[in-house]
Amino acid sequence: MDDPESLDELVERVVPAYRAIIEAHKDEDGVVAIVGHGGSIGWVMPYFAENVTLDVVLSNNLRNTGIVEVRLDSAGRPMVADWDGIAALTGDPEHIVHACALDPLTGAVLTLKKIREMAAEMLAAEAQWLPQFAGKAIRPTPTVQIPADVQRAEVPVDPALAIMARFGELGG
Repeated sequence: MDDPESLDELVERVVPAYRAIIEAHKDEDGVVAIVGHGGSIGWVMPYFAENVTLDVVLSNNLRNTGIVEVRLDSAGRPMVADWDGIAALTGDPEHIVHACALDPLTGAVLTLKKIREMAAEMLAAEAQWLPQFAGKAIRPTPTVQIPADVQRAEVPVDPALAIMARFGELGG
């Protein structure tokens, strides 16, 4: 790995985004689901939510695409209310889209429109095994047009791989 992202760099990059997500998407009770790479979510939560410690993270691994429900307490501090399984528990098909969109491999090769289409196709194909989504569909959204002169940004290394590389450096 040429230049892996450190945990501090990951936290610096991700925590402000989580705060912005909560402010923009929280419901009337101050609840939002954060979906993303399990390694990124897991390692950043102790820096973000006051009720998650490193021990919680180490003993409750998130899958590759993790889902964490965050609730704002009465003082506006983020607290983790549910560690994983939001889409399956709530039956909200939008969480399927969130999980797919924030998976690092899927997000690297598909547009959000294609991800929504793929998630809708998967939901339809697997409907008989997903009764909690019966009668529900992924909502259509407008297509985001990207101007032709926009330059692609360099994508950082998978955070989970960067963390493991750093542990190897520290232990070796």
